[in-house]
Amino acid sequence: MNSILIVFAFTFHMKYDLSTSNISKPAYIIQDTTSITTKTDSVEAFKTFYTFFFSNFNNQISRVKFPLKYITSIGTGNPKNGTSVMSKSKWTFFDLKKANWSGKILSKSKFERLVNFQVEETGVYFNCKFKLIQGKWYLVEVFDGST
Repeated sequence: MNSILIVFAFTFHMKYDLSTSNISKPAYIIQDTTSITTKTDSVEAFKTFYTFFFSNFNNQISRVKFPLKYITSIGTGNPKNGTSVMSKSKWTFFDLKKANWSGKILSKSKFERLVNFQVEETGVYFNCKFKLIQGKWYLVEVFDGST
Protein backbone atom coordinates (compact mmCIF):
# COMPACT_ATOMS: atom_id res chain seq x y z
CA MET A 1 0.00 0.00 0.00
CA ASN A 2 2.83 2.41 0.85
CA SER A 3 4.53 1.81 -2.48
CA ILE A 4 1.32 2.60 -4.35
CA LEU A 5 1.01 5.90 -2.54
CA ILE A 6 4.62 6.77 -3.25
CA VAL A 7 4.25 5.99 -6.96
CA PHE A 8 1.08 8.06 -7.11
CA ALA A 9 2.73 10.96 -5.32
CA PHE A 10 5.75 10.74 -7.61
CA THR A 11 3.55 10.67 -10.70
CA PHE A 12 1.55 13.64 -9.47
CA HIS A 13 4.76 15.47 -8.59
CA MET A 14 6.18 14.87 -12.07
CA LYS A 15 3.03 16.14 -13.74
CA TYR A 16 3.05 19.19 -11.52
CA ASP A 17 6.70 19.91 -12.28
CA LEU A 18 6.18 19.51 -16.04
CA SER A 19 3.19 21.82 -16.09
CA THR A 20 4.98 24.61 -14.28
CA SER A 21 8.42 24.33 -15.88
CA ASN A 22 9.62 26.12 -18.96
CA ILE A 23 10.58 22.84 -20.64
CA SER A 24 8.58 22.08 -23.77
CA LYS A 25 6.07 19.32 -23.17
CA PRO A 26 5.95 16.33 -25.51
CA ALA A 27 2.98 16.49 -27.91
CA TYR A 28 1.63 13.12 -26.79
CA ILE A 29 0.78 14.22 -23.25
CA ILE A 30 -2.13 16.49 -24.17
CA GLN A 31 -3.77 16.29 -27.54
CA ASP A 32 -6.72 18.23 -28.91
CA THR A 33 -9.09 15.67 -30.42
CA THR A 34 -12.11 17.94 -30.76
CA SER A 35 -12.15 17.72 -34.54
CA ILE A 36 -11.92 13.93 -34.43
CA THR A 37 -14.66 13.32 -31.87
CA THR A 38 -17.17 15.87 -33.14
CA LYS A 39 -16.79 15.24 -36.87
CA THR A 40 -19.94 13.75 -38.37
CA ASP A 41 -20.17 11.56 -41.42
CA SER A 42 -21.67 13.09 -44.51
CA VAL A 43 -25.40 12.69 -45.05
CA GLU A 44 -26.61 11.16 -48.28
CA ALA A 45 -28.84 13.44 -50.35
CA PHE A 46 -32.30 11.96 -50.91
CA LYS A 47 -32.13 12.58 -54.66
CA THR A 48 -28.85 10.64 -54.86
CA PHE A 49 -30.36 7.79 -52.86
CA TYR A 50 -33.52 7.77 -55.02
CA THR A 51 -31.50 7.29 -58.23
CA PHE A 52 -29.37 4.61 -56.57
CA PHE A 53 -32.34 2.77 -55.03
CA PHE A 54 -34.34 2.44 -58.24
CA SER A 55 -31.41 1.50 -60.48
CA ASN A 56 -31.34 -2.26 -59.73
CA PHE A 57 -32.46 -5.09 -57.46
CA ASN A 58 -29.23 -5.31 -55.45
CA ASN A 59 -29.30 -1.61 -54.62
CA GLN A 60 -32.90 -1.88 -53.49
CA ILE A 61 -32.40 -4.90 -51.29
CA SER A 62 -29.37 -3.28 -49.67
CA ARG A 63 -31.48 -0.28 -48.61
CA VAL A 64 -34.64 -1.93 -47.27
CA LYS A 65 -34.93 -2.52 -43.53
CA PHE A 66 -36.16 -6.09 -43.23
CA PRO A 67 -38.53 -7.30 -42.03
CA LEU A 68 -40.34 -4.53 -43.90
CA LYS A 69 -43.61 -3.25 -42.44
CA TYR A 70 -46.27 -3.63 -45.14
CA ILE A 71 -49.72 -2.09 -44.64
CA THR A 72 -52.59 -2.99 -46.97
CA SER A 73 -55.83 -1.03 -47.25
CA ILE A 74 -57.70 -2.15 -50.36
CA GLY A 75 -61.28 -0.98 -49.93
CA THR A 76 -63.53 -1.35 -46.90
CA GLY A 77 -64.00 -4.87 -45.57
CA ASN A 78 -61.36 -6.48 -47.77
CA PRO A 79 -59.85 -9.50 -45.98
CA LYS A 80 -56.39 -8.55 -47.33
CA ASN A 81 -56.41 -5.33 -45.27
CA GLY A 82 -54.01 -5.14 -42.37
CA THR A 83 -50.38 -4.96 -41.39
CA SER A 84 -47.83 -7.63 -42.15
CA VAL A 85 -44.09 -7.89 -42.61
CA MET A 86 -42.18 -8.72 -45.73
CA SER A 87 -39.02 -10.80 -45.53
CA LYS A 88 -35.97 -10.24 -47.68
CA SER A 89 -36.71 -13.42 -49.66
CA LYS A 90 -40.13 -12.03 -50.74
CA TRP A 91 -38.76 -8.74 -52.12
CA THR A 92 -39.12 -8.16 -55.86
CA PHE A 93 -37.53 -5.36 -57.85
CA PHE A 94 -39.71 -2.26 -57.87
CA ASP A 95 -38.96 -0.94 -61.36
CA LEU A 96 -40.34 2.58 -61.84
CA LYS A 97 -39.76 2.49 -65.61
CA LYS A 98 -41.54 -0.80 -66.29
CA ALA A 99 -45.12 0.39 -65.70
CA ASN A 100 -44.65 4.18 -65.99
CA TRP A 101 -44.73 4.75 -62.26
CA SER A 102 -44.67 8.34 -61.09
CA GLY A 103 -43.28 9.40 -57.75
CA LYS A 104 -44.26 12.41 -55.65
CA ILE A 105 -42.94 13.43 -52.23
CA LEU A 106 -45.95 13.83 -49.93
CA SER A 107 -44.07 14.93 -46.83
CA LYS A 108 -40.49 15.44 -45.82
CA SER A 109 -38.44 16.23 -42.78
CA LYS A 110 -34.73 16.14 -42.10
CA PHE A 111 -34.84 12.41 -41.32
CA GLU A 112 -37.89 11.10 -43.17
CA ARG A 113 -39.63 11.17 -46.58
CA LEU A 114 -43.06 9.85 -47.51
CA VAL A 115 -43.24 9.24 -51.25
CA ASN A 116 -46.34 8.30 -53.25
CA PHE A 117 -45.83 6.01 -56.25
CA GLN A 118 -48.68 5.40 -58.66
CA VAL A 119 -49.54 4.31 -62.15
CA GLU A 120 -51.83 7.01 -63.54
CA GLU A 121 -55.50 6.13 -64.00
CA THR A 122 -55.12 2.54 -62.78
CA GLY A 123 -55.91 2.81 -59.07
CA VAL A 124 -52.52 1.27 -58.24
CA TYR A 125 -50.51 3.22 -55.69
CA PHE A 126 -48.10 2.81 -52.82
CA ASN A 127 -46.85 5.21 -50.18
CA CYS A 128 -43.29 4.44 -49.17
CA LYS A 129 -41.67 5.75 -46.00
CA PHE A 130 -37.93 6.31 -46.18
CA LYS A 131 -35.81 7.14 -43.13
CA LEU A 132 -32.32 8.53 -42.79
CA ILE A 133 -30.36 6.11 -40.62
CA GLN A 134 -26.70 6.76 -39.85
CA GLY A 135 -26.35 9.08 -42.84
CA LYS A 136 -28.03 6.77 -45.40
CA TRP A 137 -31.62 6.50 -46.61
CA TYR A 138 -33.61 3.27 -46.17
CA LEU A 139 -37.11 2.10 -47.05
CA VAL A 140 -38.79 1.25 -43.73
CA GLU A 141 -42.51 0.97 -44.52
CA VAL A 142 -44.89 0.44 -47.45
CA PHE A 143 -48.57 1.34 -47.53
CA ASP A 144 -50.52 -0.31 -50.37
CA GLY A 145 -53.70 1.66 -50.98
CA SER A 146 -54.44 0.32 -54.44
CA THR A 147 -58.09 0.04 -55.39
